[in-house]
Amino acid sequence: MSIATFEFTQLQTLLSNRFTKTLLLAFVSLALLVALSASLFSQQPPPAATATGSLSGKVSDAATGDVLRGATVFIVGTKKGGIVDVKGTYSVKAIPVGTYSVKINYIGFKQKTVDNVEIKENQTFQMDVVLESAIKKTEEVVVEVKRLNDNASAMLAQRKNATQVSDGISEAEIKKLPDSDAGQALRRVSGVTLSEGKFVYVRGVSERYNSTTLNGAGLSSTEPDKKAFAFDMFPAEFLQNANVAKSFTPDLPGNFVGGLVQLNTIDFPEAFAIRVNVSSSFNDNVTFKSNNFQSYEGGGRDWLGMDDGTRALPANIPANRYEMDKLSSQAKSFFKGGITANQSDAERWASLGQAFNSSTWKRNAMTAAPNTGFGASFSNIFNVADNDFGIIASLTYSNAYSINLMERLANGGYNDGLKDFSTKFKFDGTQSTRSVNWGGLLNLAYKLGGSNSISLKNIYNHSSDDEVIFLEGF
Repeated sequence: MSIATFEFTQLQTLLSNRFTKTLLLAFVSLALLVALSASLFSQQPPPAATATGSLSGKVSDAATGDVLRGATVFIVGTKKGGIVDVKGTYSVKAIPVGTYSVKINYIGFKQKTVDNVEIKENQTFQMDVVLESAIKKTEEVVVEVKRLNDNASAMLAQRKNATQVSDGISEAEIKKLPDSDAGQALRRVSGVTLSEGKFVYVRGVSERYNSTTLNGAGLSSTEPDKKAFAFDMFPAEFLQNANVAKSFTPDLPGNFVGGLVQLNTIDFPEAFAIRVNVSSSFNDNVTFKSNNFQSYEGGGRDWLGMDDGTRALPANIPANRYEMDKLSSQAKSFFKGGITANQSDAERWASLGQAFNSSTWKRNAMTAAPNTGFGASFSNIFNVADNDFGIIASLTYSNAYSINLMERLANGGYNDGLKDFSTKFKFDGTQSTRSVNWGGLLNLAYKLGGSNSISLKNIYNHSSDDEVIFLEGF
């Protein structure tokens, strides 16, 4: 009994030692495997960032040219896609580089698939799509959208359906042309003539009988001495469309005879862009003619068309026209031997003449330089709170010289004895003019989702003419 018990206990101890060794070996092997895996993983380089690009464009109706708001754009093989917004545009960002097929769907239209769309790194693939209607009998669906005239098809549809005689040019057409400002783009419209590079004649009627609106708001004249608007201050690349109405309808202003020019600027640029242009012109009647241009000593801000106080009126000048006429009359009566009480008025009259800045009355003959022009524009679109924020800004400046020959005369009346007219005075001379024009445009727009947007549109224009008239005669 005692021997049997000893042998069983010894066998149990032996099995227990083998199990312990086996378990210990398994733990050691697992620890070595974990350490080896961690070492290999730490030696591998981190995965490289995936190169991406983007896809954008417009979706419109093939028959009418209307934008298809709400159409879906899906990139096959990915989870990427987009929805067409109220402007008819879509944008799909952060697409891995590669070649894809893109499907476009819209209710009531045939699905369209575009193959071999190549997405390149840090580039935007521009793809405009037109969809054809799918003829299906269904319940009537009424959809109200705002018409956007930013392509040739939409402009043709608007012209066809318009109640008035009109013509225009769209953003798509402007981009195909080398025109730099709105004036040059408008001359492409039938019935429109561009004068002096900036004024518009519609149907042969001068600029004073035409009116202009910007984004639906009426624009005042840009010229100090006539009713006219200078269209060279608008960069052409910022125009969504320009329409010219040539007849009257109740929804339009009625203060034009020739035509109503309707300018509409874009809200959101397509991409980042900076443009700079410099121009120059030569006038063989003025430019480089030695001492032919009459000038005088002006102020330090004449290059901006602004006076720095050099031409300011004297401080003691009468406050209004009535006081000026009264002072003049009393001074003249004293100089003619009239009432001696007017001597103080006469002395004040003389002091007024001496109080003016004498340097501005000294005539200088100079050689006019070539006419120059400068323009710069900036546009970009940013992602702010997952919405698009667009900025459009431009600045223009021009400086030009011109000379006009002048003749002033007046006849005293018909002399019956001499059978001729008598001449009271006759002067001949020149009018030298330096014209400075500059201005800027700033548009800010923020898109709220796919159905709303807020925009702030600003424009500033400053124009001036500095004239010197020199006459000789009797």
